[in-house]
Amino acid sequence: SFPLELIELSLQHAVYFMGGMLIFLLLTLPVWAEGYRLNMEVVGRKSNLSYAELALEIVYQASHGCAALFFSAPCAMLYETCGVPLHVIHYLAFGLELVFINSVTQYKFCVLHQLMHDIRPLYHMAHIEHHICKTIHPVSSAVGLWETMVEGGGPFLGGVGLSNIPYFFLQVIYTGANVVVHTMWPAKCLVQWHTLHHVVLADIFNVNIPSPRDEESSKYFARYNQTLEEM
Repeated sequence: SFPLELIELSLQHAVYFMGGMLIFLLLTLPVWAEGYRLNMEVVGRKSNLSYAELALEIVYQASHGCAALFFSAPCAMLYETCGVPLHVIHYLAFGLELVFINSVTQYKFCVLHQLMHDIRPLYHMAHIEHHICKTIHPVSSAVGLWETMVEGGGPFLGGVGLSNIPYFFLQVIYTGANVVVHTMWPAKCLVQWHTLHHVVLADIFNVNIPSPRDEESSKYFARYNQTLEEM
């Protein structure tokens, strides 16, 4: 286990990071407006997003940017308190999962993610905050406010376990994966499935690498896969 003070400090630093990202995004607003316009252009739609609306969406997403972390970290600490501590073997299993993360996501996250889109009451309960905006940015929490509870503590098979490691989520998720998949980059070569999932609700649920089920059933995959490959 890790000292409580260190875990609390890591949560504070996550908030500071989100605040810094918020300021940066607001200062570079034209870049993200162009990124949104480009993503819409790829699917043949026209952007009607104003700077004021874009700024409001960035502030909204940043307002609950650490929501998932502030749910899963206390849950992991509660496990410790209740006498169910994590051991080395657990961390080794978590590490193995991360090595094969692009394959592993289709067995838990992808399934639950699609269910939350297909079942409207579940979508409104657990996922809507993540999609209520037209745009998406790296200050997003990466999930809806109640989504971590639906996922049993997190999108990984390890649940809340990884949240017990100070700074792990901050480094791997918020300064890593989130910056990639939740950023509308203003370059055609960086247009990706997950930003299209947000700006036009493309029915690709396995983040950026479509699962076999996505490839088989997605209307957007059949229509735009060739376009994205050529970019």
